Amino acid sequence: MDITVNVENVDLNSVIGQHYVQTGEEDWRTEPQTLGQGVAARIAEDLKRDEGYKTLRQRVMDARDAEVREQVKPVVSAAIESSVQPTNAFGQPVGEPTTLTALIVKEAKELLSKRGDYGRGKTLLEQVVADAVDKAIRKELSDVIVDEKAKVVAAVRAKAAELIATAVKEGVGR
Repeated sequence: MDITVNVENVDLNSVIGQHYVQTGEEDWRTEPQTLGQGVAARIAEDLKRDEGYKTLRQRVMDARDAEVREQVKPVVSAAIESSVQPTNAFGQPVGEPTTLTALIVKEAKELLSKRGDYGRGKTLLEQVVADAVDKAIRKELSDVIVDEKAKVVAAVRAKAAELIATAVKEGVGR
């Protein structure tokens, strides 16, 4: 018995079966699967099992991030350097056109110098400095307390050992 199979015009777009595609949280449908999709799925599965997959994945993600940064950088630079027209709440022009850099500097100055509720309290800058000083002092105090605690524990242990030794000597001497 001879079996002859003739396959003509097979390429990566040739349909070789069906596969499931998720269309919603719990909804699935079947779609035709091409030879190219099957090959890609098999390569992906093999790569995932490889020990170097995590580093390869990270390298691909890093390359993607670098490319995105490279593409976005000129757009951001152009936006920062171009002039913008300040407007009021109704979209009407207010004042002269300015640069985005000048607006950012102005907003930063206002934010750093703005007082708390009703014009009282510390500015954001004063609060940030106070928090940084507080954190540094607490760390230093904590370190000193830990050191002193260790000294007290050592002294108590030494005194306890001395008292126990004295009690043993007195107990043995009787």
